[in-house]
Amino acid sequence: MELETVRLIATDAESNKLITQLHEDNIFCRGNRLMMNVILVSSHEGSELIDEFLLLNGQPTINIVICLNRELEIKNNKHYQSILYLSEEKDSFQTIKDFLSVIRYNIEIHGLVGFDFRDFKQIISGKNLLSIQIVEFSNNLSEGFCLLKTASHIPYKRFLISLYFKDINDFTKNQADQLNDFMKSSQTSDDTFICWNLHEDKKQRIILMGTTPI
Repeated sequence: MELETVRLIATDAESNKLITQLHEDNIFCRGNRLMMNVILVSSHEGSELIDEFLLLNGQPTINIVICLNRELEIKNNKHYQSILYLSEEKDSFQTIKDFLSVIRYNIEIHGLVGFDFRDFKQIISGKNLLSIQIVEFSNNLSEGFCLLKTASHIPYKRFLISLYFKDINDFTKNQADQLNDFMKSSQTSDDTFICWNLHEDKKQRIILMGTTPI
């Protein structure tokens, strides 16, 4: 997988190691059509270098800081619009990999619904706990939604639901009703922000990327 809109920046040894793992897994961020810097940080020393790295790497549309250490405090800063802490449901490598995949297949390659970069920015803006869940289903979306509810107990405030069908024509009115039911049940408050997208792929699955302000 190659991303054109993302530049990955490592601020310390641990984050550099993670980028090396991504390269070994054939995931590269070329930044040919740069829209976002994704800055990885895992140490206090690395956090103090964030501004310096941003000065060296120019100013894209948005700077996203991903903290790999839940104990590390990253202060809000006008130079980065998003600070994401990773949930403990997966290891850091898998969550970063899934996050880049969400960008690739929802921002760089548009789905069949009007989800766009502005929606993405709204989901990740501010300081948040980031969680990404992936479940497969065979026939009905309700199977996948039941698995999602079982897999995570994080009360998301903003999230994207990406649906993947082998044949886009399988997304029937019945499936749409199941999606609407899940979205309604997830609307925990008036400020809950929910987006969805639709894709065609050989593996049927639901990918939920959720954020919760912290």
